[in-house]
Amino acid sequence: MARHPGKCPRCGHRLEFETAVGEQIACPECQSVLALPGKVKPSDRLDPLVGQTLGQFEIEALLGRGGMATVYRARQTSLKRPCAIKVLPEAFARDAGFVARFQREARAAAAVTHPNIITIYDVGQHRGFQFIAMELVEGESLADVLRRDGPLPPDRALAYLKQAAAALAAAHAAGIVHRDIKPSNLLITRTGVLKVADFGLAKRIGADTGATRTGQILGTALYMPPEMGQGKPADARSDLYALGASFYHLLSGRPPFEAASVAELVLKHAEADVVPLSTVAPGTPPSLCQVIRRLLRKNPDERYQSAEELLDALRRVEERMKLSGAAAAGSSSPPAPPLAVPAAAPAEASSDPDVPAIAPPPATGALPAGTAEPPAIAPALAASPRQAAHDYALHHSGPHAGEHARHSLAEHLAAQHRLRRRLVLYGILGAVGGVAIIIGIIVVAFSGGKPKPLPPPPEPAVSQAEEFNVAEYNAERLYNDAKRTAADEMWLSAESYLRRVRSEYARTKFYKANEAAIEALWSKIRAALRPKPTTSTPAPSEE
Repeated sequence: MARHPGKCPRCGHRLEFETAVGEQIACPECQSVLALPGKVKPSDRLDPLVGQTLGQFEIEALLGRGGMATVYRARQTSLKRPCAIKVLPEAFARDAGFVARFQREARAAAAVTHPNIITIYDVGQHRGFQFIAMELVEGESLADVLRRDGPLPPDRALAYLKQAAAALAAAHAAGIVHRDIKPSNLLITRTGVLKVADFGLAKRIGADTGATRTGQILGTALYMPPEMGQGKPADARSDLYALGASFYHLLSGRPPFEAASVAELVLKHAEADVVPLSTVAPGTPPSLCQVIRRLLRKNPDERYQSAEELLDALRRVEERMKLSGAAAAGSSSPPAPPLAVPAAAPAEASSDPDVPAIAPPPATGALPAGTAEPPAIAPALAASPRQAAHDYALHHSGPHAGEHARHSLAEHLAAQHRLRRRLVLYGILGAVGGVAIIIGIIVVAFSGGKPKPLPPPPEPAVSQAEEFNVAEYNAERLYNDAKRTAADEMWLSAESYLRRVRSEYARTKFYKANEAAIEALWSKIRAALRPKPTTSTPAPSEE
């Protein structure tokens, strides 16, 4: 029987619960009745699909319900492995156009293989049910972590943010735009690996959202980029905005904007200024705050233009955090313990009446009250071994004695000897350098003029990689991506790729050579995205 940690959402009391207990427990601190995570309602146990088979997948238990799908735990009978099954609601399953797009983009997402993306096993339909079979993640979402533990520490949030950015980079390279990045879609395995979920389950623009529960609409709108709220097409930069909004919430404990309605929330994302992360999460490093601020720019052109660019920025943030952490650790590290030396002799009188007697430290090794700790630096170079031993005993005396103490004193004397030899060597090298400078000055003076300048270094050979025109390559790659996604009828992705070709690479040779084809493809994409007029059948006229 496993025990799991938790925290009361009302009083914050830490508690533990067992796997085998019922659906509710009482907080021992405030006596609040709490529903256990992962427990389903009694009505959910009567789900008609539990115990049934969809294709080669046996449905074992209900995991959760949402506005877009119901998720079950299942087992793939052919491979004997656990998996998760996501089944479309009946309202969406009856829409042939939505089902076709759902299957097409899910298959495209299945082609993306990345350790930070949920692996899709199968897409299909059985007995009228449309489903996706995917990797089962044993863990929790970042939304669950936020509810239980509160805001994430900056170093932990940075590690998760890097993994999410790597997942988006792989997906965007394959022409897949997530469109619904949020903490509940960022899953964490038991080993701490982040997995991005729900690739391919994109919402259809203009679809009736009445089938989606109000809570889910608001939950998604908390992280919705301004362009999507305004009905504009989403691209890779839209995912980056949602990622920034999600990690703003995870770092501060509050979303960038809050409102009572979806319309007000969408308006705030489009027009309102977000409170700086450094204000709501003062412990966040400034470099990480700058990254989140750029991700939350209203204009997509002012954000990071790709997930790869974001990853480069996050690596620089990580380096700065490591350096600042090392500096903080060095400044706060405890002083080294004193070396063991023979016990100090009793106070001895000085032959000089103006020099006070040197008293040994207290037997406990502590300094007398009101006495400052001597600085942890090496003693000054002694004039002789005898003086070095006296200085050593003065600075490091204590109650310890024995063989180890004698070795420590010997090591100290040896260090003094090495230091003297090093200083002598540095003096000799400095003298030689000075003589060389003087000789050079004399030579220049007698040569009757300034020394001849050295010939310029040869120009470095330009490699083939440097001669390679990156702009031409990018233009051709984006155009090919646009053609591929247009052929798959993924019009929004195709428009995003081709828009970049027309706006960023219009001066390239590739664009000028293929301008007619590019414009023809652009017209085709815009026509596909244009809303189709609805035709109504005229009522029969009365004779």
